[in-house]
Amino acid sequence: MRSIAVKMDSVEIESPLGMVRRSSELAAAATDRHELSIVAAWRAGESLRDIARAAGTTHTTVSRIIKNREGDASMLNAVEPRDEWSKYWERYAAPRPDTFDAYVDVWKRNVGSVRQTFGGWPSFTMAANAEPAQDRARVAEAERLMDLGGYEVGPSTPRGGRTWRRNG
Repeated sequence: MRSIAVKMDSVEIESPLGMVRRSSELAAAATDRHELSIVAAWRAGESLRDIARAAGTTHTTVSRIIKNREGDASMLNAVEPRDEWSKYWERYAAPRPDTFDAYVDVWKRNVGSVRQTFGGWPSFTMAANAEPAQDRARVAEAERLMDLGGYEVGPSTPRGGRTWRRNG
């Protein structure tokens, strides 16, 4: 359930994640409460994509706020040490956020024993990206696992990067 608070200089909407969302035209800079709610959501395990949506901002802004509030760029690994993928977020943030989320989803659910097949998240994503240096058999296996996980290849980015999206 959302709640709305009107202030003198902005309109704030509290999202289901409990984060403040401000209309961009009325709010020039993020407040402490806004930034702290972003960091709290990250620490609680919310994805950068979900945080950005709830906060009404971009993935890059969310990442910057988290890094600034946590003190240094290494925080992406320090805040959530259980994951292998946070340090790769910037590579996917602008051109392919849905692809990043798809890779994380398949990896976290261990679809088709993806972890045992590829050993590490970077190996899996390089194969799923169909990078030229990858063995075709590994690329085919990554594609099979992505399909098994409910994803299909989407349109390429302007620079030729592979994208993935939910089937149907």
